[in-house]
Amino acid sequence: MNALGAIVTFALCLMVMSLSRRGAVIAIIAGVCYITQGQIINLGFNFTAIRLIVLAGFVRTMFRGELKQIQFNPIDQALIFYIISIVAIPVVRTGTLGELVYQSGVLYNAILPYLIFRALIRNQRELADTLKLTAIVIIPYALCLVRESITNRNIFSVFDGVASSSMIRDGHVRGQGAFRSPITNGSFGATFAMMYASLFFSRSSDSRRVIALGLISSIVIVICAHSSGPLLGLGFGLLSLLLWRFQNHTRKIRWGILLSIVGLHL
Repeated sequence: MNALGAIVTFALCLMVMSLSRRGAVIAIIAGVCYITQGQIINLGFNFTAIRLIVLAGFVRTMFRGELKQIQFNPIDQALIFYIISIVAIPVVRTGTLGELVYQSGVLYNAILPYLIFRALIRNQRELADTLKLTAIVIIPYALCLVRESITNRNIFSVFDGVASSSMIRDGHVRGQGAFRSPITNGSFGATFAMMYASLFFSRSSDSRRVIALGLISSIVIVICAHSSGPLLGLGFGLLSLLLWRFQNHTRKIRWGILLSIVGLHL
């Protein structure tokens, strides 16, 4: 971990520990956006910067009693069972210590952030308010990706872990940002785009300008990544939201989709 990475990581850890629940969530998301996984402290177990920030979040929720506020529901139970299953199966299949260590890292990356976010965001209103603030983090990140797409220079290379020159496919720069690959970068943007889209089209939503900026910035991230997976995921997700708005006309929509598929094959 270089000096700049250490300073930023330490500052974000302090923010996670000291700010309000909403502020702590924003600090964690900022760590995901702006610090690469090249910032590592090896303590027998590779602690990347984001793992340290997540650890700070876990300690915070433990000491403040916020974890006790979680009321687990069937969705929580199903997700936790799924994560444990996909981690346990490779370990049982290979039976090696290396696989156990690797899957322990996967378990850490999946379970801890989920529990932290469940403890810090407790209802839909808090989620909506948090997303509005998250736009402040995402907008500058999207602008960094636009710059990367134009100049073919990744400014996050100062943190190590990503190349200074971006990947190019078919003449298009594939924006990677602070992520390991354009695919994960695009998936990050597509995930937030869906959340902003659901808020934007909600009749009860306010602060539409901020939400619209968050939605546009998220879509820009997907476009800059030039990755088909996130782009298709975003497209099908937006289509699903569109169908939800017309749920009272589902029969017409089904026939419309069927006719469209038939038309594409003719």
